[in-house]
Amino acid sequence: MNLAKYQNKNIIVHTKDGNDYEGRCVIARDSNGGKEYIPAYVKIGRTEFLENSISRIEEI
Repeated sequence: MNLAKYQNKNIIVHTKDGNDYEGRCVIARDSNGGKEYIPAYVKIGRTEFLENSISRIEEI
């Protein structure tokens, strides 16, 4: 999942547990190609969503 493309965009994050979160994506980070362990995640406000908890992301 290419998360970095959502940086500074308004998105809806759909999580695997069935919840939806809407807001401006303040941080979006991809994993670092296996060189070191950096978890891939997106952040809306103060809430971080790890890549493995996201089912899909919509741009709005």
